[in-house]
Amino acid sequence: MTELCKDGKCGKCPACEQKKSLMVMGFSEDAASTLARETYPLDFSEDITPMIMGRLKVIIGRCQDIMQAVQEAHMAAKMTNGEVEMEQWMVDKMTLAADYLSAVADGVKYGDYGLEVDTPYAEKKGLWANIHAKRERIKRGSGERMRKPGAKGAPSAADLKAAGADDDKKKK
Repeated sequence: MTELCKDGKCGKCPACEQKKSLMVMGFSEDAASTLARETYPLDFSEDITPMIMGRLKVIIGRCQDIMQAVQEAHMAAKMTNGEVEMEQWMVDKMTLAADYLSAVADGVKYGDYGLEVDTPYAEKKGLWANIHAKRERIKRGSGERMRKPGAKGAPSAADLKAAGADDDKKKK
């Protein structure tokens, strides 16, 4: 395993590289530093739940900071008969963040991109289920394309025969 620096400021170790990436995404230096150290190393072959939970804790914490600041400004404005104002770029960033979080929440809750439990005993959905799921994603605008017959990665005629008849075609 690669050694991590002690102070989080070397800029060369993997945790510092991750910290830079988080800061580019809009995290403060403190939040990025904490998150990079909590979630390093990122190994997607293992359980990523701690990484997901770490990111959610950072998001919740930053939202609480914003809410507290807005509430304090509201109280101060009430006492002085003033108004609370926020710079437009802040409003735009919050709108964008809300859109991103809504998309993730909807994807996890309703979409094909949700959280799945992968166990050796999980029931396989099968070729036709995968084809239908991909067609649905394409219909919703995922940007994916179906592979041409015979292309690398496309199911062969033998795969289609082994999978059996398409249930949708049987119904018609």
